[in-house]
Amino acid sequence: MSLLVDTSVWSLALRRGGAAAAPEVAALRTALEGVQLVVTTGIVVQELLQVFQSCRRHALELLTTDGDFTAARVHVAFGLWSG
Repeated sequence: MSLLVDTSVWSLALRRGGAAAAPEVAALRTALEGVQLVVTTGIVVQELLQVFQSCRRHALELLTTDGDFTAARVHVAFGLWSG
């Protein structure tokens, strides 16, 4: 079976804290570790890439209250405002 993963699940999966216990995140993790095909919509990928690319290209720091970007920074180098 293939999984089309919604933004809300990616958000939970990248979030720090107890969200990793959500059954949707567990299903995503299992799929990624196994042989299932995991896909998402182009708009989700585009939004994330645009943020990362803009920060890197223009030496910007992302000012956000969304803790998911802190978790994503482990995987993608970009400026994140830290106060």
